[in-house]
Amino acid sequence: MKRIPVVEILLALGLFVASSAESLACRYNVRETGFVDLGIESYRLLGFVDSEMPTEEISQLESLATELLADSSVSFELISVDQNPDHPAMEYWRPVEGQEGRPSAALVSPRGHSLWLGPFWDGVFSPDQVREALLGVVSSPVRSRIVEELATAFGVVLLIEGGNQAENSRARTAVLQAIGTVESELEYFPKPIRRGPALITLTREELTSEQLLLWSFHLGTDDLEEPIAVILYGRGRWIGPAMIGEEITLDLVSRILFVIGADCECGLSPRLIRGTGIPILWNRRLQALVSQDLGFDPDNPLVRMEVSRILKVNTWMDFRSYPTEDHADQLQIPAAKDSSGAPPGRPVFNQILYLLGGFAGLVLCVGAFILIRAGRAN
Repeated sequence: MKRIPVVEILLALGLFVASSAESLACRYNVRETGFVDLGIESYRLLGFVDSEMPTEEISQLESLATELLADSSVSFELISVDQNPDHPAMEYWRPVEGQEGRPSAALVSPRGHSLWLGPFWDGVFSPDQVREALLGVVSSPVRSRIVEELATAFGVVLLIEGGNQAENSRARTAVLQAIGTVESELEYFPKPIRRGPALITLTREELTSEQLLLWSFHLGTDDLEEPIAVILYGRGRWIGPAMIGEEITLDLVSRILFVIGADCECGLSPRLIRGTGIPILWNRRLQALVSQDLGFDPDNPLVRMEVSRILKVNTWMDFRSYPTEDHADQLQIPAAKDSSGAPPGRPVFNQILYLLGGFAGLVLCVGAFILIRAGRAN
């Protein structure tokens, strides 16, 4: 009777399972995918001019926009209102009485809501005013603090103060407790993250200079009676709902933060976990810090291709239509710890992969032991 090569079969099975588990597991966590610019989610700055504007001024406007917005999440487009009256962007044109014919601008988010910015300059053409207007679209004191933290931190919790100091204090305490909870679990995430989340506070005194940032969160000055918390990660991406007043709790804040550390194959809708970016400047220095922290360049074309493929796969798997807004009940955020004792942010699918990997290792060890014993017997 021909001997069945049991040991060889065990070893082959172990190698197959191990390689399959490795190929199915995601190489990136949610935070890492947030640094990858897929080139399809930028804000649009629309400049409206008429045919009476001198060619030289148009050329300078375009040149300044190209220079100042090159390292930002904002693209620029110039529209002639009298030569292209049927241009799709004309729906965002809001001419103001007394300012007709003056070069003006509107900012449009990736989700389609717009903000009318008005004229680029007052009176005669001024390159300095144009430069100031363009930089104001992509930069502000609080946004600069946010991007500096995001380059190396787990994420950022932005706390926007309300009118009641007692409520502000309660919200701040809840956020700090959530940050402490995440920091205590950093070693258990699927991939190591060196720094925990950072807290940045937008004070009442800073509201006037941060109107555009508030708009990017769908907030206006009338919405700021209570404290509001929003969570950002990666290249300024907003994840989860804007938590208002009593919604700012240890439980909800920590649950959203845990998603940032999860594998990119975490079972949630890509639109929900990827969120929408805020308009920011992201220069080479920040990118170098991120590359050093991650151990790879998120702008590498191969990385972009792989992350794009992952998000498309997840999109195909989630056959339900995506919601248009981020709500806590739609973001089925995992609890900080579950009854299985699994580390936070690890979905059931990935736990199965880890079990398969463990089984494969056991099979390989048993096979190697049998081979050694057989060799000694001979």
